[in-house]
Amino acid sequence: MKINSATLLYFTLILIATLLLLPKSLLGFYHVQVFSAIYLPNLKGDAPFIYLPNLTNTPFKSIIAYPIFMQILSILLRGNAIFISNITGIASILSIIFSYILFFRIMDGNHKIKSIASFLYPIILICTNPSSILAGYVLGFSTILCFMISFSFLDERRKSNYISLFFVAFISWITLGLLWHSEYSMIYLILIIYIIISNLYNVSYNKIFSLWNILILYTVSFLFTWFYLRENTINNILNSEQFRSISISSIFNKGSFTGAFTYNHSLQIYLEYVDIIRYLGDLLAYIIMLIFAIEFAINIFRKKNVSKNHMFLTSLFISDILFISIYFISTGTLGTRILSTFSYLLILIMLNSDQQFSIKCLNNSNLRVLITLFLIMPLILTSIFSFYNYLIESPEQNVDIDTYNSSFRWISEYTDSDMINSDAHTSGHYQLFYTLGDVFDKKQMNFNSLSYAKYKKIVDSTYNPSDNSLLVINEILYEKHLQFQTLEAWNTFEPLSSKYLKQNINLNEIYNDGYVSIAQ
Repeated sequence: MKINSATLLYFTLILIATLLLLPKSLLGFYHVQVFSAIYLPNLKGDAPFIYLPNLTNTPFKSIIAYPIFMQILSILLRGNAIFISNITGIASILSIIFSYILFFRIMDGNHKIKSIASFLYPIILICTNPSSILAGYVLGFSTILCFMISFSFLDERRKSNYISLFFVAFISWITLGLLWHSEYSMIYLILIIYIIISNLYNVSYNKIFSLWNILILYTVSFLFTWFYLRENTINNILNSEQFRSISISSIFNKGSFTGAFTYNHSLQIYLEYVDIIRYLGDLLAYIIMLIFAIEFAINIFRKKNVSKNHMFLTSLFISDILFISIYFISTGTLGTRILSTFSYLLILIMLNSDQQFSIKCLNNSNLRVLITLFLIMPLILTSIFSFYNYLIESPEQNVDIDTYNSSFRWISEYTDSDMINSDAHTSGHYQLFYTLGDVFDKKQMNFNSLSYAKYKKIVDSTYNPSDNSLLVINEILYEKHLQFQTLEAWNTFEPLSSKYLKQNINLNEIYNDGYVSIAQ
């Protein structure tokens, strides 16, 4: 890529915008809890990673690469959690942008279209999930890993490009500690499908197919790692009762089972229309991918050459269908991450190239322009609303990390409670302070986010805590109307008011500093 004034201006503006938009606190779901693990002494392979109700006894495991990487940053930055998060956030932003630019360089297509897409699409992707990416959490690093691995497979120069392969190995080492979840399956499916299709294509031309050995080795390593990290998930998937409980209607509720308590965005009425447009855009993208996959099969049957883009897009389509099926069985929702990360881009490049397709209607330039606009519009609208949500409605951008310091010190010094129940953001930061202050050496404490059942009981004034637990209500969420998040099915509730503590005869308010109310 040639460095010119426009490119320098682009990256300068990106850096300035990133510095201005960095979160004021950590991500309220798993992010805070991952940070908690890096401050623990004697980090081991089974160190606490996520869902950490108990810091010393957790059924979930993690590979230690990412926590070690974060521990190194912690030492260099003297343990400042938000500073570490901001540094990784900046790195995540830049790495995503560089990954897309690098990826587009090896893709076939119109140079001008590829250049525009390589600079603009990363911004759209970042804006669709700013909380995770600006915090330097899963999506940023995982996206880098996806692109770098794909680059190593697709770039014909990879055998002699040892620097690129080293970079792939290094990023893989860092991110592997995070890939216990669906991202790991996504990468695996993309690669094995690509290997299989590539081999079948080579067989049809009587070429040597040397990738089967890679497929076997990768499958063995994947299965070993998956069983090690996700044995509980596998047990749940195999549980027939859970499988029967999945509702088809859950496809459209994005994992939230909150009913009347669902968080109402300030632009909710417009968001519903954006969702409809996004669903239609996704449907159109899958139809186009199906057409390309059929065309790919026809070309193989007729022994015609196919482009690298065509082969990879077909691989993405098949792996996406498999991934969506597995994701739905596991969560009851549809995950279109492969589509948004890879497929949209390749579709847009192929539609705006000089390539001629077997499906004659796709060779019409006016139709290609209309399809391109219809695919781009929902992406842009979704990114705008997601970015607005981050700025106005997310705790990460609107609550300072030090907000909970005083209340946690009071809890640790003046109560004997060993169970803290709150929203994911508050509970997560309490856990961070728990490890930062070495409180775990003095007393055992568990930190839980409220489930739907407990949230409903609080609203109905029937919540009755155990003798040794505390209920913490974050008043800032209510005053600013920020999202009340939980770890249960990605639920996002309306924020709770402290009035629910006063009107419940089973609760006694024992602390209030203007930020949080604590009841027992």
